[in-house]
Amino acid sequence: EYAVAWRRQLRGSPVAITWSEHARMGVSLLCRAYSRSRFSTFAEMKKLLVGVLILVIFQWLGEFAAALLGINLPGQLLGMIFLLLVLSFNTSLLPWLESASSQLIRYIALLFVPVTTGAFFLAPAITGQFPKIVIILVVSTMLAQWFMGLIIKRVSNHSG
Repeated sequence: EYAVAWRRQLRGSPVAITWSEHARMGVSLLCRAYSRSRFSTFAEMKKLLVGVLILVIFQWLGEFAAALLGINLPGQLLGMIFLLLVLSFNTSLLPWLESASSQLIRYIALLFVPVTTGAFFLAPAITGQFPKIVIILVVSTMLAQWFMGLIIKRVSNHSG
């Protein structure tokens, strides 16, 4: 079922698949995986679905804000920034989001399959940009590690 939908989308153009379509396919795959397993309670299933709904609502808000403001920023990223701001001031959404986010992280490898397949069709374009991609990956990894080191150092100084 998933493979058939994926092939149908690839027929028109290998690059035509947007990130929102990837997200929808990933969420449907996640829900399908859960339909095979048993939930201990209806409340647990409800918590998962409400958490995913909250994430999707913030994604839509980000998409809407990016389109409305004409910002050259992915709507998903903008939506996660909105979610971060909301959670900074109001933590009432945390119990709902914990269930959904832990399950999304559990199946994160499956969510990268559409992206990897799309990259396969873009091999000539990627090959031309490969040195730049490697440099960006190395520099961003080093910056992320340095930044995390600063955060850990500050947190350990404040708690100790």
